[in-house]
Amino acid sequence: MKTRTIKSIYNELKKYSKIHYKAGIENRQDRPYWKWDTVFDCRSCETCKGLHGKVFMWNDPIWTDYLPPVHLTCRCGVRTLTNAAFIEKGLEVSKGSDYYHLIEAINDIGGIK
Repeated sequence: MKTRTIKSIYNELKKYSKIHYKAGIENRQDRPYWKWDTVFDCRSCETCKGLHGKVFMWNDPIWTDYLPPVHLTCRCGVRTLTNAAFIEKGLEVSKGSDYYHLIEAINDIGGIK
């Protein structure tokens, strides 16, 4: 695929992601836990694999600094969770800044923030 086409798709995905983000903000009272969701297959990069399943609070700066997609071929997204789902799945809240180094490594080798 041509780089221009990939960038166009990426830009459209970023627009969709921002719409999803706004909806999440509006629904943050009911769904305060946001989970990084990676398409986990042979095309997934190590950064995305490292973030897969991590849960951050809705107001963690990772969502404003690095809302997926985080690079041109990123297929990650965000799943919002209720308190009940969070407890039922036995998840833990992570701190986004603990994972910035993973994302910044991609941006250093040609990703787009």
